[in-house]
Amino acid sequence: MNKSWGIFAGVLVIAGFLFWMFAKTWTGFLKEDGPEDLIVFAASSMAYVLEDARADIEKATGVALVIVDAGSAMLARQITEGAPADVFISADAQWLDYLNEEGHFEGKPIAFARNRLVLVLFDGSCSIRWVNHPTAPIYIEACSIQDRLATGDPQTVPLGKYAVESIEFYKWDFPIAPTANARAALALVEIGAVKGGILYRTDAMSSKIEFQIYEIPENSHSPILYRAAAVKQSNASVTENFLNFLQSEAFKTILKVRGFEVD
Repeated sequence: MNKSWGIFAGVLVIAGFLFWMFAKTWTGFLKEDGPEDLIVFAASSMAYVLEDARADIEKATGVALVIVDAGSAMLARQITEGAPADVFISADAQWLDYLNEEGHFEGKPIAFARNRLVLVLFDGSCSIRWVNHPTAPIYIEACSIQDRLATGDPQTVPLGKYAVESIEFYKWDFPIAPTANARAALALVEIGAVKGGILYRTDAMSSKIEFQIYEIPENSHSPILYRAAAVKQSNASVTENFLNFLQSEAFKTILKVRGFEVD
């Protein structure tokens, strides 16, 4: 009971902090940022990469970059409600297609990066053995996980949706601790509230914590594809320059260093 309450409390603390940060950021740029800013609503698993490339992005676009990161569902809902975003970036095909069909974008979304799922565990928390199985290519044997595994909320977060697809595909018996976005799932693992998680490979690589990392085969879930789209009423020339930068060799190099896959 105490351990369950500890996990629950950890989820609440992280979710509350992220919501506060999102609200604070949105309020801030509504009041302070001007027409010469590029406001990018980005999934949390991509936002920190954009931060790495901030100087190059601002040079390519000629304006200041404002990054607003949160779960894809939260960001998409804000766009439908009129939040002043210039570009939306997400790995959630459902929300991207919905916003596109509802006429919120100028032009079609562009694809620029791919990611992979991994199972991460602390040393000694589980014994993993990948073996053949009659109903699935692989499954996890002799793995006794008493605690839940952190991943995104499958109802609202792309990471969680992909994770559940793999869990169901391999018939794994993993209870999960759902989080508000992909980076929150990583944070929950890092603070020790859970024994491990199903994360994006790029997030696991970004951590300073040493994990056992097991790559989950791609055939067990839908493709994890990051796409970006210009939001209507944005500055066309600025957003075009930004979208071009996302497809540039310079940004591809940054993505590859972070563990993303690019064409």
